[in-house]
Amino acid sequence: MKIFISHSSKNKDYGTLLVELLRNLGIREDEIIFTSNVAYGIPVGQNIFHWLKYQIEEKPFVVYLLSEQYYESIACLNEMGAAWIVENNHAAIFIPDFDLSSKEFQSGALDPREIGFHINDEERVFILYSITINYF
Repeated sequence: MKIFISHSSKNKDYGTLLVELLRNLGIREDEIIFTSNVAYGIPVGQNIFHWLKYQIEEKPFVVYLLSEQYYESIACLNEMGAAWIVENNHAAIFIPDFDLSSKEFQSGALDPREIGFHINDEERVFILYSITINYF
């Protein structure tokens, strides 16, 4: 089982914090997919699209790190669509200033009625802990 952090590279600092949290929870390096860090990303010599397709087909738990930049990125939207088609289990985590009423979020592939949380909501961050306990 793996955790795939789908994110905009412009929000990699938030993703790095998630990776640190997951590592502190005992998730191994080889169980995390985070393409903004070479230790967790696409191996040298691999085709980015083929590699990501394979990873998504393996049904990792997907953490969508949502932001305005995420919805502006075609690559991010492709990841979201691919994971949605495969019906991966997932959680939505929002960067602090993400507008939940944005038309992109409200009309996207993810159901806006599913409960997510802002990354700076300390109480809800423990939800991520519960999720990882269930999967690992």
